[in-house]
Amino acid sequence: MAPLLIATIGLTGYFSYYVASQLALSKAGQNQTNLTRQTIDHFNNIAQDAIDFSNYLLLSETVQELLSKPDDPEVHRRAFTTLSALMVTRNSIQSLIIYPLEPNSMKSIGQPFAIDQTGLTSAMPYPLFSKSKLFQSALELNGKETWGFIPPSEKLFVGDSDNKIVLAKLIKSVDLRTKGMIIVGVQESKLRKQLINSIDAQALVLDDAGTILTGTESTWIGHSYRNIPNKEIKQLSLSDMPTTLQSSDWLISSASSDLTGWHAVVIQPKDTLLQELNRISMITIIFMSVSLLTALLFSWIATSFITTPMRKLLKSMRMLQTGDFSQRVHFSATDEIGQLGRGYNVMVERIKELIDDVYNTKLKQREAELKTLQEQINPHFLYNTLDMIYLSAQRNGETAIAEMVYSLSRMFRLRLSGGRSIISLEQEMELVQHYLHLQRLRFKNRITFDLDIDPRARHAQVPKLLIQPLVENAVIHGIEPLNGDGFIQVKCQIDSDRLMISVTDNGAGIPYDRLAELNHMFVQITKRSDAGTTTNPSQSFAIRNLQERLMLAFGPEVQLRIDSQEGRGTTASIAIPWEETRDHDECTPG
Repeated sequence: MAPLLIATIGLTGYFSYYVASQLALSKAGQNQTNLTRQTIDHFNNIAQDAIDFSNYLLLSETVQELLSKPDDPEVHRRAFTTLSALMVTRNSIQSLIIYPLEPNSMKSIGQPFAIDQTGLTSAMPYPLFSKSKLFQSALELNGKETWGFIPPSEKLFVGDSDNKIVLAKLIKSVDLRTKGMIIVGVQESKLRKQLINSIDAQALVLDDAGTILTGTESTWIGHSYRNIPNKEIKQLSLSDMPTTLQSSDWLISSASSDLTGWHAVVIQPKDTLLQELNRISMITIIFMSVSLLTALLFSWIATSFITTPMRKLLKSMRMLQTGDFSQRVHFSATDEIGQLGRGYNVMVERIKELIDDVYNTKLKQREAELKTLQEQINPHFLYNTLDMIYLSAQRNGETAIAEMVYSLSRMFRLRLSGGRSIISLEQEMELVQHYLHLQRLRFKNRITFDLDIDPRARHAQVPKLLIQPLVENAVIHGIEPLNGDGFIQVKCQIDSDRLMISVTDNGAGIPYDRLAELNHMFVQITKRSDAGTTTNPSQSFAIRNLQERLMLAFGPEVQLRIDSQEGRGTTASIAIPWEETRDHDECTPG
């Protein structure tokens, strides 16, 4: 029922809107055409006024006298008085320039006479003006009017900062000899203001070359109409401009002047014309949307009682598969689904308890084994014996033996470390240094090494034997198979909130299949699941044991990864949480 109602409302609203919009656009198009015609008529009146004014000046005795005596101050004074009074009666005319010329030679015989509504002014010198397009156009028309657009940058009217629409024509004597040229300037800003006040739309007036003489958009003025952003206007042809044109977004009207060849163009977006209809359309859409939302709401309420609990349970089970044992579902219903949810919660809680018991048991077992091993060694007897051997070797000049015994003694002290399972990173690096020193003596200096520790990480607290197993693995599986010299680098750096440890060797490397197997084992241990069997368990025992100890110490945030290229070396990397305290930097197992 709801879909049928929505479809009926939608179709009715659409056809009603379509019919009403066509009628509104037709009426708006007629009104806009009339407005365009009125605009071009208004500009015709202004142009005719300028033409009449120029024709009057051609017959004026004052102008004829000025052309005959261009350098006579008294003639200039009388011309200024007469022409200023005349211009006051012509509100649309802003400026006037008269260039006196030698009959038929087109050479200047005096300074140009220039006035505007404020008084005497200056004009462009004749040598410059004679090179302008306006001058050439007036010369070609030989006494007929020519129109042009003059921006302030051309400096025809010196000191005037306004755009001008100008009329230019040659002044002829009775015997048709050229005696001068007259320039009548109309202030563009006044025309633009009149246009803005009379038209509530975008409008522009073009000359016969397509230059925008004036318009409601000031940034367009003086440019070709093909440079404006409106693509519909740019595609129009001046010689065949339609009276009314409708595009997908715009309603365009135009009118042409037989007097000047100008074109008036008015542009309105359809959205503005259909604004009222758009309100009706919006009300219809809102009504349809409310109806649809209401139908969907009732449908959702009807299905949520059945599907929502099952989806919630399925989502929780998927999270449980990733190792998140904090998952619980809460169903308020007492039906079968509610009983299933409560049973699921009990099962998850029991599984978590069993896993925690297994890990706690394994941790206690490892700690007990370590303590048992430590108790089998009498540290004081061992230290005293090694010290005695060290002193005897020094007395007998056996420096190499003394160094080996000293390194071995330090290794035992650091390994036992008073029964502590947590030591500083600096102590761990010292243990690695003594181990590598012994290996270098063993391999007769075939091994070189580099230890690099960030000063901020020196006091970080880490599990004992964190790095040494990785170094030992690099020696046994990387350096020993080499025929040449081996190199091992150990780096400990702070990266944001993590302590990054890497052990790199230039040894034999690890085959690709074996490397993938090891990294997969690390991922499985991180997920707290059985790592499974490996094809070479004896080689992976130390690394696997290290990963499990890291998991017990730091939880799933720890990362252990091995990167290797067969024949080019191996890098083992550890990333563990690190935080900076007021006393020292710490990386403390949880």
